[in-house]
Amino acid sequence: MRLAHLGLGLVLGLAAEPVLAQRYAGALQTRKREPAQSAAQAEAQAPAPRRVSRYAVLPLRNLSADVEGARELENGLCAALAERGARFVPDAALDAVLQRHRVRYTDSLSVADARAVRDATGASFALAGVVFEFVRGSTPRVALCVRVIDLASGERVQSSFVALRGEDSRGLLGLGAVEDAGELVERAIDRILADFGPNGGPLVRRFVVDAARARADNASVQDDVAPRAAAPKDAKPSAAAGAESANADAGSAVDANPSASPEVSDDPELAERAPIGRLALLPFVNRSTRADAGTSVAELLAHAWFQATGAQIVESSALRSALVRARIRSLTEIDTATLASIGAVLDARWFALGSVDRFGEEAVVRDQRYPEVEFTVRLVDGRTGLVAASKTLRLRGDDGETLLRLGVERNALALASDAARELVLALEGGS
Repeated sequence: MRLAHLGLGLVLGLAAEPVLAQRYAGALQTRKREPAQSAAQAEAQAPAPRRVSRYAVLPLRNLSADVEGARELENGLCAALAERGARFVPDAALDAVLQRHRVRYTDSLSVADARAVRDATGASFALAGVVFEFVRGSTPRVALCVRVIDLASGERVQSSFVALRGEDSRGLLGLGAVEDAGELVERAIDRILADFGPNGGPLVRRFVVDAARARADNASVQDDVAPRAAAPKDAKPSAAAGAESANADAGSAVDANPSASPEVSDDPELAERAPIGRLALLPFVNRSTRADAGTSVAELLAHAWFQATGAQIVESSALRSALVRARIRSLTEIDTATLASIGAVLDARWFALGSVDRFGEEAVVRDQRYPEVEFTVRLVDGRTGLVAASKTLRLRGDDGETLLRLGVERNALALASDAARELVLALEGGS
């Protein structure tokens, strides 16, 4: 039986181990006899073994009204990654681990639970995410955020966001709009796949690899700092270590095989910007008319902070556990001392909190309707309890409109994502 969520109403998707058929391009060719080679020459010319990423798939948190839509997105993403060579932990095996460790919420994993899943299943990564919107009909809409968690460290190592509407592809003559939700799902998955490598593993950016290597260097001093350091070349690996090495497409932070280098995607924008460090996003106060606005904005800000600055984002499960242990029922109950103690437990100095005043409500301008978003975000230093930076931003869909009516954004979630990134960059700049 699938593990039930408490209070979230999530429905678990199927992530069974796929069986991939080998593909043959053309008929068998007659072998040509080659001159004899020495063992050294043969080894030097042998192709490098293909690394296989193994995922534990956590059910996507569904904020839409379409339960089956969330399953379609999850299954479609897994099928696409499987075509690239990724493998997945069977549902029953993952459920057994989660039940044994009494994991009540499966939208994310704590560090301890992430390592337990890794040790029990041999997986290198977990797939998690949020479905913000899934609407069928003649004007379909799809929006989701997918993140990859390194099970060795319990940290986010890759994050992707996409928001599509069927009418976004409409041309100047009103043609070309997508009217089938299935086709829109395929386009959304194609966008997500751009952040994954050819072998199905996440494309890990430089700052993630460097941070992982630093943690590995400290592993001998602090045993619970993940991931484990690479073993010497002549050491005989254990079964678990061998599985982790074989399954790490992006190195599972630091590849256990020192001869294999992770796939690194360098971002020039990150080269000159120092990450803020470890950040926890507290629940946002929702004053908009959309019930899930507080949760959605927190997710979009977490994605923006990770993408734009390289901040290490505290997983929601770890934050939830820390708040429960501190017996926090409302943000008004958090004083400076409590905030500092929570930060110490989470190893996070910075906290982000704020409010959502508008989230997709429409404004009428010159007989045209445009969505609006308005957020206030405060960045608090957990050591002092003082607000280090604060910013309020209000955007309307026509703010970027040009003379040719280009640059108009009618997708509320895409507009919210733009606002989240703009807020993060403003807060990082200290404005």
